[in-house]
Amino acid sequence: MSWQAGEVLDHQTFVQQLEPLARQVATLHQQRLSGYRLSVLKLLEQYWLLSRPERRHHSWLRALQRLQQRGEPRPLRLALLHMDIHAGNVIRHNEEIRLIDWEYASDGDVALELAAIVAGNNLDCQQQTQLIAVYARQQKLDPSLLGRQMRRWQPWLRLLVASWYELRWQQSQDAMFFTLAAEAWQRVLSD
Repeated sequence: MSWQAGEVLDHQTFVQQLEPLARQVATLHQQRLSGYRLSVLKLLEQYWLLSRPERRHHSWLRALQRLQQRGEPRPLRLALLHMDIHAGNVIRHNEEIRLIDWEYASDGDVALELAAIVAGNNLDCQQQTQLIAVYARQQKLDPSLLGRQMRRWQPWLRLLVASWYELRWQQSQDAMFFTLAAEAWQRVLSD
């Protein structure tokens, strides 16, 4: 994609733009599939294998094994996903919302994308309800069904985030990633 003009949103503006963002995501999810299907389980297994053996703790293995046994949720609706939607990857230009940084784009469950938006942006219940309502209306989906499917993805996302931060810390030795990984592991352990 070409360079996009506009201002990157801060968290407060991001939250204020949930309705246009939900419509933008719904439009994205109506595009043709990319042909690259996201397997969260394979990604989790890859992160485990890429990590240093001395950092592979028993809780991580147990969480991974629980998800392996459960199997990924069956997609509510398969679509092209961005998979990294947060304030820093949304720009506004002439009152239009655009997504940037397509590094993690792939095909997957629309509920996974929405669950990732909620988790990755710390949206509260009211904000989550607003996102679901606008998106469901655009996609002609039952909001309660969409919400249930999003909840099915939550343990997968918690482990994905913790594993990603862990691997980034191991690769970079950046203290910020160490702190984020520690916080993310606490959320995994509370499952």
